[in-house]
Amino acid sequence: MMNKMMNKLSIGALCLLALGACSDRNDRLPETDGTPDTENGAVAEGEKVAVTFRTPLPASAQVTLTPEVHIFRKNGNDFLYEQTIREGWSEGKATARLAPDVYKFLFAASYGNNTRLTPGQLTAAVRFDEVVFLNRKDDDGTLLPADELYLQYPDGEGTTACSVQADDTVNCLMKRAAAKLQVRIEHYERQNGTATLIPYTAATYPLKNDLASIDVTFTGAGEGYTPAGGYGYGTTRFALNPALAVFSDDGAATIDGPFLFPPAPGSGQQAVRFDLRLATGTTLPGETLACEITEGVALKRNYLLRLTLRIYTDSTPPDIPDVPDTPDVPDIPDVPDVPDVPDIPDVPDEPDVPVDIRIQADIIPITAETAGDEGMWY
Repeated sequence: MMNKMMNKLSIGALCLLALGACSDRNDRLPETDGTPDTENGAVAEGEKVAVTFRTPLPASAQVTLTPEVHIFRKNGNDFLYEQTIREGWSEGKATARLAPDVYKFLFAASYGNNTRLTPGQLTAAVRFDEVVFLNRKDDDGTLLPADELYLQYPDGEGTTACSVQADDTVNCLMKRAAAKLQVRIEHYERQNGTATLIPYTAATYPLKNDLASIDVTFTGAGEGYTPAGGYGYGTTRFALNPALAVFSDDGAATIDGPFLFPPAPGSGQQAVRFDLRLATGTTLPGETLACEITEGVALKRNYLLRLTLRIYTDSTPPDIPDVPDTPDVPDIPDVPDVPDVPDIPDVPDEPDVPVDIRIQADIIPITAETAGDEGMWY
């Protein structure tokens, strides 16, 4: 049981004072049997204690997200929903009055569009282990991309039971529960075995000159997220607009994609397929190009999955064979009438210019997104 003099309440390793963690004090709450400590001056039966939920923002924070705290109280072997704290936040703090008991606290922020809390209606019969943030599905049954959901970090820390016996403060570190996809495109021209970058630029050669649309099929995204981690396994389809690309000094065009949840641990392989519809007037051959990658593809919580497509076109002209010398023409004897010459078959069109697409996957920290990149609150 927690010492009665403790004035800071931890949610596992979430509850830290320095950089969002109580690393200056070893006050992680032990597992509890759920029996309130009413000895030695604890609050009287029927009285409630003040619990302050603290999510302090750093001075440089630009985020305006308001968290929710869903409170579940121990009932036998389960934790049942009791209330949600949405209002009353000031300077990163909100307070609720709770009866002394054992609780689980679910912190969440930034959801409600594609990602929905399930069950949709939290009632006193809803157990903590029933709660999951699920993505909606498209008409064809595929998953919609995820919202930029924030939950307790790391996975599993929000499932820790906490004993509340006196006025306490709950500190919470939150990070994105989703990964972000980014697509980077480079165009090279190969001639006589040498590849030369053809830089994309906003002014003279934007990506939309080559590509009209980019359709993406991601196999292996999570269906949702729980306080314990990724949930489910499914397929997500979405389109990227080349007109929204940004251009870097190295000649690449980059398009930010959506957020996606990591799948449940032990799920199947993750893979990405690209179907590129070519723009009118492009020098690339054909109407569409397709490519796929599996190696190195992984969705990691609060990380960026950058997929770099390198498009190589071959401009090397074919070798022209030497024409043999014309032999001397002998005297032509009288010949019989020449029969009709058969029709000459059509000459096939020249083959398309070869195109080779290579894809590279990199998993890197999300940067320059919001002040919550390395943790929403510290």
